[in-house]
Amino acid sequence: MWTNHEWETLRLLHAAGSDVPKQLAHSSGAILLEFVGDAGGPAPMLRDVAFTTREAREVLARLLV
Repeated sequence: MWTNHEWETLRLLHAAGSDVPKQLAHSSGAILLEFVGDAGGPAPMLRDVAFTTREAREVLARLLV
């Protein structure tokens, strides 16, 4: 049941232009999302990224739009 809610939330966010992975498929226990990263591996988790003050302001502004 949680996958249906998560699927719908991701669908709405993606359709609105939010920076979320595109959802590809889901079942009762899993969601398959597009890969975010490059040949070197997955993109880092936001909590592991160190932003400069300028970058942090830009990211915050993008999130608040």
